[in-house]
Amino acid sequence: MLIIKKAVREELGKGPGDTVHVSVALDSQPREVDVPRELQDALERDPEAKSRFDGMSYSHRKEYAQWVAEAKREETRARRGGQAVEMIRQGKRLM
Repeated sequence: MLIIKKAVREELGKGPGDTVHVSVALDSQPREVDVPRELQDALERDPEAKSRFDGMSYSHRKEYAQWVAEAKREETRARRGGQAVEMIRQGKRLM
């Protein structure tokens, strides 16, 4: 059994319980996260947090980056950048 997101099922024209044929291939390319400026600036001011962030899995780095980037106002992104650094220092995860 494979769980497929609703948006992907809709794109394929499939529903829950439908049969889907898939191919699996190893993706060996490095996975890079687009870190928003506000988070990057906050990490540069805190070498310990930056080191921890760099050591995180792709998924966790991506969650932090998205959380900061999704804020509409610059002030909110800057505040979230600082909050993210504090959470990273404490070893916390967003989810």
